[in-house]
Amino acid sequence: MDAIKNIITPEDNDSCFPTLSLKERLMGFAVCFAVGSLLQVLSMGSFIGIIVGNTAKFAVLYTFGNIISLTG
Repeated sequence: MDAIKNIITPEDNDSCFPTLSLKERLMGFAVCFAVGSLLQVLSMGSFIGIIVGNTAKFAVLYTFGNIISLTG
């Protein structure tokens, strides 16, 4: 477990947020992943708009969902 902890939180603390604990980092990842996945699922609701020719709503929701998921 210590090897995994060293990979996630290295001893030199050169990350953007060096004061965050491992639990806080994992919670941040989980929230970003969940919100991103929710946006991707919501974008599928506008799938009929793609057939009609209105692709903007689908593209925006799907893109933001991917970006937020990858940010985590």
